Amino acid sequence: MWRADNYDTPDTPGSSLDGQPWWSSDLAHQVTVGDPETTPVNQAAMAWERWWSEIAELGGPSPLILFQDYPENRVDISRGHPGGLARFLAGSPTLLSNLIRDDVARRPSHKAAVRLVDHAVELKHSRGIESLELGIGLVEWSHDGVDYRGPLLMRPVHLRR
Repeated sequence: MWRADNYDTPDTPGSSLDGQPWWSSDLAHQVTVGDPETTPVNQAAMAWERWWSEIAELGGPSPLILFQDYPENRVDISRGHPGGLARFLAGSPTLLSNLIRDDVARRPSHKAAVRLVDHAVELKHSRGIESLELGIGLVEWSHDGVDYRGPLLMRPVHLRR
């Protein structure tokens, strides 16, 4: 527990809550049990840390924060036809050929769309995950020396052949 007189500062000098998950064993010393001779210990923290690392390995890197901006990973509609974009943004079913009318530009977009649909169908059938979303804008940031990139805004979308 944090004391009411200094709830914004850590209990001991040099310790910090930043970067600590809520289940961390390092936070157990901040809990009081009423007996100054007793030291609280989070026995489950080691199991949680092991599970956390196993889940992270199982799922792999998150494309939401580690997006790889390759043409085969996206359908770029930033230069789409105004008539197709208006229909698409209004929520109406829109053909890719109405969004991107230039045949040369549509070919890589079509290949990417087929790849994305195949991957989304595979994830839905094998794991029950609805994974197809429209990402609007890309943001990039760094934290602790790691570079991140992900969508600024996401909206559900349905692609079909």
